Amino acid sequence: MKSIPYVTRILAELASRNPAYASVFGAAEVLQNQLMLDGVISRNLLRPADDLSARATAELENETENMLGAIMLAQMGNLDHYSAAESLRCKFREAYHFQMETYETYFSRHTVALDIDDATRRRLWEDRRIAIHFPWLDNDIATEADSQGLNIEEYRDNSSRRAIGAIMRLAKDGGYVCSQHYPREEVLVGYVPKNSKVELIEGVWGNRCGLAGRVAILKTLRLEKTKIVDPIDCVVLLVARPRQGTLMRWRLIRNVVRNLVEGLSVKPELASLPPSQQEIMCSEFLRTSAAKDAGLPELANLLLPVGRTMKDLDILALALDGKKILAQVTYAHRDSNEGSMKLQRLKHYANQSACHLILFCDCDSHSVVDGVTIFPLEEVFSLFTKWGHGQDWLRLSC
Repeated sequence: MKSIPYVTRILAELASRNPAYASVFGAAEVLQNQLMLDGVISRNLLRPADDLSARATAELENETENMLGAIMLAQMGNLDHYSAAESLRCKFREAYHFQMETYETYFSRHTVALDIDDATRRRLWEDRRIAIHFPWLDNDIATEADSQGLNIEEYRDNSSRRAIGAIMRLAKDGGYVCSQHYPREEVLVGYVPKNSKVELIEGVWGNRCGLAGRVAILKTLRLEKTKIVDPIDCVVLLVARPRQGTLMRWRLIRNVVRNLVEGLSVKPELASLPPSQQEIMCSEFLRTSAAKDAGLPELANLLLPVGRTMKDLDILALALDGKKILAQVTYAHRDSNEGSMKLQRLKHYANQSACHLILFCDCDSHSVVDGVTIFPLEEVFSLFTKWGHGQDWLRLSC
């Protein structure tokens, strides 16, 4: 019979491969309080299910089934524990089969530019639908009636083709969706099953294009497992949105939307933070005494918004010692192409004596290369999220 410590190791390995199995840990704690992660989960072990070979997947399932049986046998002396163990087995089966299928995540915009009337907007929201309009096959030629075509080859302009392609792909392959609906502040998250049907519904045009009152034909998909989310409670839904497009894949926060829809409570990891949030984390870390203790400068004020402002820098700030802080942030290893590129960009400023140059990246330890301090991003995450405000920040950022 497998021992409880062995059970712990198998559960930890399972969760390290896929965050969705965190729910298994939650159930396991009912049976055995000492079932803890204990640092076993590492971002280096995280792998999507489709990276596992069929043999490895079968072995993992078999080992975990044996493990669950061991828990049940170990706890059979107590009927309550036995019931909890059976519940755990069910949770595993659900999580396992859920993770064997991988889905893309999409962001859907219904902004003020979508020229439909208020009643049609309300209908989309209340029916939990996402929609695209694109009424004309040629963007320069207005027709007497909206196009009902779903064949991408019928459309000539790129915007229409991208949107039609996206909604047809989502319908066929299934996926998770985060949807913005003007004028609401909340967003709608949900799930589109595989092989769904794109439905044409009739609405009414708005008055932006001078066609108020005309029938509007919308291409729509109905979402399932829907939840209404206030982005203030999950700020990553605000900062990481794709910049353009009506309906597009959203790979940066794929797991965030999935977890919201499926109700999964997953321990936040560095890997789950999009680049913009990693940059903010590093800038806020530099304000803490932990940064000073680690030999880094203390940040007094930002000189520019973090990220996207300058090509060569992610953080430009003023330190308490009066010098400037110039920093780059990357999740990549320092020897990777991206890590090397960011290091080279910082080296351009090495001849400026009144500057602190810092590269936050994946590395084993602190070092200084040609005047640039290289600091482990993982250590920033660990130190920053140890204290209360850092934990609150992480909870709202993932």
